[in-house]
Amino acid sequence: MPEVAARLRDAGHVAHADDVVAAHAFGMMIDRARDLAALVSMRVDEAKLGWPFAETTADKAIKNAVKVLKACGADFLKKVETARFDEPRSRAFARTLEREIIEVVASVARATSEVFSVAENRVMRGPLFRLVESSSAMREALEKKETEDGADALEPDSTHQTFRLANLHALGRDLEGKPS
Repeated sequence: MPEVAARLRDAGHVAHADDVVAAHAFGMMIDRARDLAALVSMRVDEAKLGWPFAETTADKAIKNAVKVLKACGADFLKKVETARFDEPRSRAFARTLEREIIEVVASVARATSEVFSVAENRVMRGPLFRLVESSSAMREALEKKETEDGADALEPDSTHQTFRLANLHALGRDLEGKPS
């Protein structure tokens, strides 16, 4: 995406380039929110009666994921200001990332209400809760099958471009027909 933005800028399409940069920043923010949701999923799966929010501040992996997500949210807000892009829901989500760690985790859990259920002081399994094999489990499976034909087809997209392009298209669809 940054390369596309650079080409657009070089061709004199600065506003369009700024939009592409903002969409890229949005994709990064959403990817990092998914990373946090994946960690929360593991914690919820391990807890029988839900995972207490109080444990977020002592969990190094959660703290690190929140830190990275906060940085992506701040970057997104900066990019949308440059692009003069106004979509209230994505901005509101990015602003919730400026809060304390417990509130960020709660916001991500509430944003994925199909997967998680938030009750008072804990995150619990929602109606569509399920665990997907982690990237490390996928790598281990690939290492075991590296001699088999087609094993490379199981490898996930490590460039993250697929998710970013999907996010860009989804954002475009969401914005169609909305008054400016």
